[in-house]
Amino acid sequence: MSSLLKLTSTIVHRPSSGAASGRPSAAVVWTHGLGDTPHGWAMLTQSFARAMPHAIFVHPAAPNLPVSCNMGAVMPSWMDLLNIPVTPGMEDNGRDLDESVAMMHATVDDIVASENIPADRIVLAGFSQGGALSLVSALKYPKKLAGTVVLSGWCPPKADVNALVAASPTKDGKFFVGHGDADGVVVPSCGEEVVKVLKQNGVAVTSEVYPNMAHSSCGKEEKDVLEFLKEVIP
Repeated sequence: MSSLLKLTSTIVHRPSSGAASGRPSAAVVWTHGLGDTPHGWAMLTQSFARAMPHAIFVHPAAPNLPVSCNMGAVMPSWMDLLNIPVTPGMEDNGRDLDESVAMMHATVDDIVASENIPADRIVLAGFSQGGALSLVSALKYPKKLAGTVVLSGWCPPKADVNALVAASPTKDGKFFVGHGDADGVVVPSCGEEVVKVLKQNGVAVTSEVYPNMAHSSCGKEEKDVLEFLKEVIP
């Protein structure tokens, strides 16, 4: 069986040869946003990998798909978007989301099988579209995952995140939700909705709002995410 981790479109940071065993005991699957590639976040997670030498960081690449809000232009995308800015409860056709969730689940399964890392030592993380995808993928995975990181993301309306949380084994995992208060692409209330839905279902959530941060990341958020990862997959 071929390994998704061997695809040329996937970037993988592995433990350094100086790590205690030389083999990873935890994993983070990090997904990029619309129009981006795995390279967009690879430098950051490479620094994370140096701070967490026991973990493997995997960056899958989104397929090239037509995107409605960009006049049908084909670009790296995990799901269709009808409008930007993204707002809570926006119109949503749900196109391509299920296929991307299946790809995420296959990536997790591949890590479990090829790296001998249990699901409860795996974190799904992502930015923007990748954050929305990581949220839904974690909640739909049939086994408990260690945690989920949602950066500048949202609850895709067609996914019915509230119902997913209630039935998810990962409800017992930990979640980090970060958002900038100056985000004009995915409005801040989207992050607030993610936090609200998780908390009302009894999920352990760490949430941060970053002043003057637009649709991007910042040093403080990156530091917070690293500390979160160290906590959930020590």
